[in-house]
Amino acid sequence: SGFAAARQRDLPLVAITTGGRLAAGTTEAGIPLLQYRLGGQPRAAIGFGVGLVHELLSRAGLIDGPDDLGPVVSALEELLERIGPSVETDANPAKQLAWSIFGRIPVVYGHGAMSAVAHRWKTQLNENAKAWAAWEPMPEANHNAIEGSLNPRELGDALYVVQLRDRAEPAEIAERYHVVEELLGERATSRSEVWADGPSALARVMTGVAYGDLVSVYLAILYQTDPTPVTLLAMLKERLARATGSDPTGATQ
Repeated sequence: SGFAAARQRDLPLVAITTGGRLAAGTTEAGIPLLQYRLGGQPRAAIGFGVGLVHELLSRAGLIDGPDDLGPVVSALEELLERIGPSVETDANPAKQLAWSIFGRIPVVYGHGAMSAVAHRWKTQLNENAKAWAAWEPMPEANHNAIEGSLNPRELGDALYVVQLRDRAEPAEIAERYHVVEELLGERATSRSEVWADGPSALARVMTGVAYGDLVSVYLAILYQTDPTPVTLLAMLKERLARATGSDPTGATQ
């Protein structure tokens, strides 16, 4: 495990976990432990993961000019007021986007920090909506993925492009998005832009993540799918555990 490897290298350690063997091992070794409770799936713990790591690194002086988490929380609350479950579809762009994606394979693009958010969108669409999805980082996608948009031509209508935009993105990236739209023309008519809002880079990342999480749940509802269980993933872990003799519960969280 990463914990064992770090100990072998005699690295300074702090553990963040919900429990299991990692909590037991750190307690036994006298290593600082930040433990939290999570009543849902691991993918729902992103707030704990980001918040605890951010505060830990900030207090250790390892982040230069750390963002205040207060404005991040405020930005998330404002986002929920705009696109939360209680907002009707005709006034809710996240629900409208889910309808646009419904029956298609979404391909999510993002630049810089938004590329990590795009990856999160992909995995949430997989796990919550139980749907195929892909993601591409910009500008790397301009060196390869753009050529892959040509074939098979029959697939064009089955794809839906989502561009995650950051109001602080470089002008060169904004121009790339514009040029790509012009070049792809009719092959990329099914697309939407989602602009991440917030007063800081961290706020924009977290609102971008929350936006995608909600879209994935709304899409699950359209597919009449319960977003919570990950049945195939659980089956995969169980079969691999039987084959390797490992712990299928993932106790080292």
